[in-house]
Amino acid sequence: MSPYEGAITAEQIARFNHQHRDIIEAGGGIYVPGMMADLVFFNSKETGSTLAISEHHLTSEAVRTKIAYSNAAFGIKTEGTRERRESHRSGAF
Repeated sequence: MSPYEGAITAEQIARFNHQHRDIIEAGGGIYVPGMMADLVFFNSKETGSTLAISEHHLTSEAVRTKIAYSNAAFGIKTEGTRERRESHRSGAF
């Protein structure tokens, strides 16, 4: 058995990165290339803070929610925060 058997190829990584970027941008974030474990990184446009979400929970709504909570920590009100709090409580994070 080859030590490379089952390894992720460069093409697969590029495809994942493209998918992650599209989801993050749809959620209002700025994609940060690379991952650590199963975390996907992105920045808030308003604060520049780097945030992360598990790849398994990565949706545009989860990105919007994470940004809203981060912005709130900086005193920046994000429209629709109340609805996002409810989705946060439901276990999206």
